[in-house]
Amino acid sequence: MLLSVTLTVCGNAAKTDNGGPRVIVDPKTTQNPVYAPLPDYPKEARVHGWGGWALYEVHCQFNGTAPYVFTRISTGHQVLDEAGEAALKQWRWRGGRFRLLAIMMTFNPGKAEASPSARKSEEKAKDFVTEGKTNLLHAPSPPYPLRARKEHMTGKGLFELRFNSDGSVSSVLVTKSTGYDLLDEECKVTFAKWRCKPGAYSRMTVPISFGMEAKKH
Repeated sequence: MLLSVTLTVCGNAAKTDNGGPRVIVDPKTTQNPVYAPLPDYPKEARVHGWGGWALYEVHCQFNGTAPYVFTRISTGHQVLDEAGEAALKQWRWRGGRFRLLAIMMTFNPGKAEASPSARKSEEKAKDFVTEGKTNLLHAPSPPYPLRARKEHMTGKGLFELRFNSDGSVSSVLVTKSTGYDLLDEECKVTFAKWRCKPGAYSRMTVPISFGMEAKKH
């Protein structure tokens, strides 16, 4: 049997307005990573309004890490290409699933960046809403307990994480139970260990799925 624990993360984090710079990854090319931080949009690129899309060649090791990343199709701006490479080297997949991936990433410059003084005043009033795991520093996946595997416990749950200003988790709430107290407790204990960049998130919703699939030959 193949055992799986699948995580998806949506949170409330610092955002620019709808016209601000953002980084988008084609989900069809990612192969469901368990940790996938997006790059910060480089300041130089924001100021000049640089953007474009890049195709990266990602070499995965058996433990799910990706220490080697190469730009195969460039955005046309080295600073953007390097930001994408650095972020992808932090990605993690379940071990042994892939050896080589081609991941497409788009840098959308949005509107030209405001002056430093204007930007500083705007940032004070910004709401914190974004998607993905960009600002998470530590986000382990909950383990699949042996007892749960033996008893074929499967299910989907939804958890809400609330963060302190220093980036630590203050509380974990069960919005929707997986159907099993054992799985819910494993999620609560694990999510309580998550950390984000200080002030990056106030709360985050994390859907999770525990499943067992027949092994493919």
